[in-house]
Formats: sequence, structure tokens, C-alpha cells
Amino acid sequence: FPYPVALGPSAYMLEGVTWFRMARHYKTRFVNEVWRTWYVGHYSVSSQAARDRTDYRRIAPTQAIVHGQQINEFSDLFFVLPGFIWMSAAHYARFAFHAGYSLHRQWREIGNLRGRLIWLSALPFGAVAWIRDQFVLLRRKRAGILK
Repeated sequence: FPYPVALGPSAYMLEGVTWFRMARHYKTRFVNEVWRTWYVGHYSVSSQAARDRTDYRRIAPTQAIVHGQQINEFSDLFFVLPGFIWMSAAHYARFAFHAGYSLHRQWREIGNLRGRLIWLSALPFGAVAWIRDQFVLLRRKRAGILK
């Protein structure tokens, strides 16, 4: 299962992308027991990721890949998990716009008809979220929070 590479300023790729692919291929077993505990400090990678979540431009390529994969992999489960799939389609449109993807590229990257129909129904909401994010980024730039 190849690990996807996010293009752009974000070098971080969520592990869930690969785990979702493996889960669709192999059976999964769950254990109700704590195997690992970790603590997040001020200078950890996780705290950096929390700061990066407020800069949509930085996380957009990764999030577009994650939500695009969820649409492609799970569109057959739309009638089982409609809210999850539809929100993922809206987020795909939102973050794809942030990453600079055209509508044509978004259409091409969704590989099946069901996924494309779900994406089309969520596209206006994703576009509105992207416009709202643009206003938030502009306000943060003016306040000196973002560069």
C-alpha cells in the first residue's frame, strides 16, 4: 500500500489514508486494551499540527487527498453512512479549492459515478466553506496572526 505524497507546503500526510486502504483489503481486529499512552508537550509535532490547522492553505493538499480518498473508497457505503460521506465530499471541495484544484481536476480525481454525484451535491457547500475560510484568512492576515 503506497503512502501518498502531499504536494505543496504541507509535508505531513495523515496515516489514516493508508490505514483506510488496508482496512478495505484486510479484515480488522480490535482489542479493548490500552497498548500505548503518549503525552503531547508544547514543542511536539502534534502541537505544531494544531497550529497548522488554523492555516487552511498549509493543510489543504493533505486534506484534499484524505477526503478525496474517502469519497473514492467509501461512496459505495453512502446509504449506510450518508452524513460521513457527504461531509467528506464537502470538505474535499473546500480543501481542493484551497489547494488550487480546478473543478475539472476535482471531477477527474473522483473515480466513480456515485462519488461524483455525491461531490456535485456537496460542491456548493464546500465552495461556501472555502469562501468563509478566505474571509477568516484575510482577517487573520490583517490582525498579524498569519503571514
